[in-house]
Amino acid sequence: MADGLSPAACAWVECRDGRIARTGAGDPPRRPDLDLGDMLLLPGLINAHCHLEYTHLRGMLSGRRGFADWIGQINALKRHSSLDDFRGAIRDGFAEAVAHGTTSLVNIEAYPEIVAGIAAPIRTWWAIEGIDIRAPFAFPPLPELPAVSPHAPYTASAALYRRATRIAEATGALFTTHVGESGEEHEMFARASGPLYDLLGRLGRDMSDCGHGGSLGLLLDEGLLPRGSLLVHMNYFCEGEPARCARDGHTVVHCPRSHAFFGHRAFAFDDIRAAGLPVLLATDSLASCRTLSLFDEMREFASRHPHIPADEILGMVTRAPAAALRMTGQIGAITVGARADLIAIPDDGDADPAATALRHRGEVPFVMAAERVIVSRRHKLQA
Repeated sequence: MADGLSPAACAWVECRDGRIARTGAGDPPRRPDLDLGDMLLLPGLINAHCHLEYTHLRGMLSGRRGFADWIGQINALKRHSSLDDFRGAIRDGFAEAVAHGTTSLVNIEAYPEIVAGIAAPIRTWWAIEGIDIRAPFAFPPLPELPAVSPHAPYTASAALYRRATRIAEATGALFTTHVGESGEEHEMFARASGPLYDLLGRLGRDMSDCGHGGSLGLLLDEGLLPRGSLLVHMNYFCEGEPARCARDGHTVVHCPRSHAFFGHRAFAFDDIRAAGLPVLLATDSLASCRTLSLFDEMREFASRHPHIPADEILGMVTRAPAAALRMTGQIGAITVGARADLIAIPDDGDADPAATALRHRGEVPFVMAAERVIVSRRHKLQA
């Protein structure tokens, strides 16, 4: 019962001091404090990449005119948003993510000054985002569960990547970055041309690193990624680069609905997996998808990759992100000693609980994080 996904193998769970103390099949040893009835118990889901501060932008942007145009749209909307708007968006985003079964989350945060004023209802890595196109950037003191995120090779300089790498290596902070997200990014770095190249040139970016190969190759060649980085998107890359990433212990974070929103080329999952590179699923933000539901991401991925077993897909939001976050056996699993992060969904009687999970739609009737019930049929979300 490595992940506790079999209803027959895991009929009851005893939690103590925020962790799973015992599990068992059949009748529990005593009357339960909470009987979930005809429900399927699963590990809490792990969202390895999200921008909660864009929750208030749902449905307001279009990806049809290309990636550089989308950047212009989102920057215009951000200029008309206050810090209070972003605070409210983050709180609303937490509520939505939790309501859909997320119990651990990596949140990319462009406004670190607002982090201290937000009480996260679930385990959260606040990945402080760095951009230094127009002005220098210095990472502030990092919050609990530290993480650093140079935004992307087109917005963060090599010097900023090196500073983030030093922080990660010195402190153990999580390191995550966007790379190879769009065809326009690839065109910018590989051929020194295209809409993104033109946009960033007008903004005053030094473009001398363009025209020499793809953006991922630049990061790898210059040693700008610490071991064990989370590489978000990686929709565009050059031959041999996934194997190089695998040797350095990196992980790819794929956002299926954001990928579809922009109409990117088919995600090269089979090539990436064949290179030995783990792949996680995440939601990205409501600036490029409609919900913060990892169930929706799993279904989108399954529709594009129907040959991948349901259990492997479920593992991409449980076991695999736990490993990438260096928390194997602590989150993403129902096993003795793990954190008591549990969710329950209606059991449709399928012998394969992972297949049941992929069919689930809408909110989750029960969510527990660290032994605290934050969603149930009888409780509302407690922020």
